[in-house]
Amino acid sequence: QPLTCGQTVFGKAWNNTTTRDTDWYTFTINTPGTATWTATAEFPFTIYFINNSDCTNPIVLASATGASCQTATATYNFTTAGTYVAFIAPTNFTGSPCGTFNDYSATLSLPASTPVLSAAGPTAICPAGSVVLNATQTGTFQWFNGTTPVAGASTSSITATTTGTYTAQVTNSNGCLGPLSAPISVT
Repeated sequence: QPLTCGQTVFGKAWNNTTTRDTDWYTFTINTPGTATWTATAEFPFTIYFINNSDCTNPIVLASATGASCQTATATYNFTTAGTYVAFIAPTNFTGSPCGTFNDYSATLSLPASTPVLSAAGPTAICPAGSVVLNATQTGTFQWFNGTTPVAGASTSSITATTTGTYTAQVTNSNGCLGPLSAPISVT
């Protein structure tokens, strides 16, 4: 099952003396950076980030273990775009038979970007004047003047024709909405 940025999944797992249930979720990294896989389960569990590009030789990139009813987080800095696996399974092969307390929830957080704003000229504008504001990063932008969204402003540059405090957020190629930028004032 593919996962997207910030998605939480809920599942069940079981084990017996010879086998255990393992759940494998794929996700795609388009913008490199640090990702986390955080889980809580009603059984002792193990979580992994796996590079499964060579399915005959999967590589564990990061792992964490959690006790029953505890939270664990695996963190990894992905430097290469690609499709990876977030994995969860009971740590043991006994102790969680099917039909007992064996639920889990897990959340995938992918890298998000915070734009940095700059002005292409003086930010003190005259009546009927303007200044071009630029943002770093790539993706789909939402600009704000104060708390009000700037209509139609979805690219990395806007022309500010009114005074106010401008900020921006970007949804990057991982599908993650980043935090608001630091403000820039137009007076």
